Amino acid sequence: MSQIGRSRDNTRDRYACGKLKPKAKPEIASPAVVQRILDMALRGAADPAIGSVLGRLRLADHITTKQMSAGMRYAEMCAEHDRIKGIPRRTAASPSYQAGVGRSGGNDAEDEAIVAALLRNGGNVRELAKSNARMRVLVRIVVNHEAAQKALLQAGERAWRLVRSVAVYDEPINAWDRPHLVRGLDALLAHFDLTGFRK
Repeated sequence: MSQIGRSRDNTRDRYACGKLKPKAKPEIASPAVVQRILDMALRGAADPAIGSVLGRLRLADHITTKQMSAGMRYAEMCAEHDRIKGIPRRTAASPSYQAGVGRSGGNDAEDEAIVAALLRNGGNVRELAKSNARMRVLVRIVVNHEAAQKALLQAGERAWRLVRSVAVYDEPINAWDRPHLVRGLDALLAHFDLTGFRK
């Protein structure tokens, strides 16, 4: 018996009823996205930090390179501090924060034992730090983080919130918040320069 009509197209997917599924449309990036990718590629955006909010602010010349590095260092300090305090990793974090998560060395079980010993010792950090090299590192991380927080809070609570949201959480900010962000990054930059801490 011969077939009547067109031959069946077996190359395309079908619904359960037998009807052909529509052809998948290729995803086409908008011209603005393509232009942004090209601009970043021309400027050497192979580093994930350039794709972060701090990096985009730097590419647009809203902040300086030193301010960007101060924000990145602050994010790394927050990551180290959060790790030793047992705070879970952030789900949406900046590349600098992610870099600082595993950077302080040691392991979590060892750090938990040290913190437990610290609590048993009544919080006498100096005595415990004399006997344990890892404890000295942990104390230095906490002290540096608290000093940076204090310096940042002196620039104002709004500046502190903006620096934290941009550097740690990688959240975009509005144009009218940029002066406060710059003030916070300048406070961090002055703190890092005054404390002699250089990356």
